Formats: sequence, structure tokens, C-alpha cells
Amino acid sequence: MVYAVAFAADNGGAFPGNNSLAAGPGFTAEFTTITNPLVENEGKAGPVTAQAPITSQNPNPRGFIFAMGIKAATS
Repeated sequence: MVYAVAFAADNGGAFPGNNSLAAGPGFTAEFTTITNPLVENEGKAGPVTAQAPITSQNPNPRGFIFAMGIKAATS
């Protein structure tokens, strides 16, 4: 399982900015009413690329994403 937290600041550094984020391909947003910061997860096997596109049209947003993989326990 991969969890990612993404956020976007405005060009002037205000956080959270007026920039909305969307879950990346294959990811599911965890808290659908909050678009900045965005928490998303992905549960497939194999390589995963965490993405969170900025969907607003505000000029020069600053986007950041932190991702962590968690290995499932097997018995």
C-alpha cells in the first residue's frame, strides 16, 4: 500500500494556496472534501508512481508530495 500526502502553495508561498489537487492515476482520495492538502492511497502490487495533479489555473503554484509504502503482513 502506498500513501501519499500532497499540498500546493500559491506563488507567493501562502499555504494552503488556492490550488486544488486531484488523486493521481490509480490512486484514491481519502478525504474527498479536502483538495489541498490531499491524502491518497494506492494498493496494487509492483512499481507505483505517486502523482497529484494541480487542477486549478492559478499561476505558478508550488506543489509538494510525500509518499510512503507500507508492506502488507502475510501469515
